[in-house]
Amino acid sequence: MVKVSKYIKQQDMFGHQVVLNFNKKGDTYQTTIGGAISLLVKLVIFGFVVYKIILLVGLKDNSYE
Repeated sequence: MVKVSKYIKQQDMFGHQVVLNFNKKGDTYQTTIGGAISLLVKLVIFGFVVYKIILLVGLKDNSYE
């Protein structure tokens, strides 16, 4: 469970800079919530791109009947 939480934290795109670097773990403070939201954003963008590619290639019937 700790590895999953650490992975999710690493995905955090919304981490804020911590200039003092008091914990010697980098200059941003990443959270599990921020990582989860970042993963959700990435998943939505990926799904949208795949959907658009399917429409572009024509694998889906685009009739307007």
